[in-house]
Amino acid sequence: MTNNAAYGDNAGVANAVGTGSYADLTGDPVSAHTKSVEGIPGPLLFNPAAFAAPRGLTFGNSGRNSLT
Repeated sequence: MTNNAAYGDNAGVANAVGTGSYADLTGDPVSAHTKSVEGIPGPLLFNPAAFAAPRGLTFGNSGRNSLT
């Protein structure tokens, strides 16, 4: 998951080339894989509440391909 800010950059590097940061991992991403959310049909494949926008001037701690 990447940060979808206006520039895709929460780290403050502002190079405007691709996304500059990832989400912060705040919980277990597989804990709610069978629960459902109103408005989304079917079971969830991961827990979206386990991710948050990264703190300012950080690159986030979830890393690339954290849901594979």
